Amino acid sequence: MKNRLSLLCLLSLLALPAVAQRLPRTVIPEHYAIQLAPDLARGTFDGEETIKVTVREPVSAIELNAIELDISQATVAAGGTSHPAAVAFYLVALTAARRERIRK
Repeated sequence: MKNRLSLLCLLSLLALPAVAQRLPRTVIPEHYAIQLAPDLARGTFDGEETIKVTVREPVSAIELNAIELDISQATVAAGGTSHPAAVAFYLVALTAARRERIRK
């Protein structure tokens, strides 16, 4: 019984970072179209990504995972109209007790 309790506690601690890293469920990705052009000599790549999403409720921002990416342009399109989007990067510090957002 003691071993089961210890294992359960360990598994719940390991699950905390995974839960904390999940994106909000207000904007759900439905389809990704990705084009990449790798530069093997520099160890980098250029590319373009289009994400089709379902927006479940009105939002003022869409959060994406973009670690180590340099985004040069973003556009939001709906109903046949496109609008330029502002891009802001955040560093996320995770602890067992809280998630803290620090603007980069």
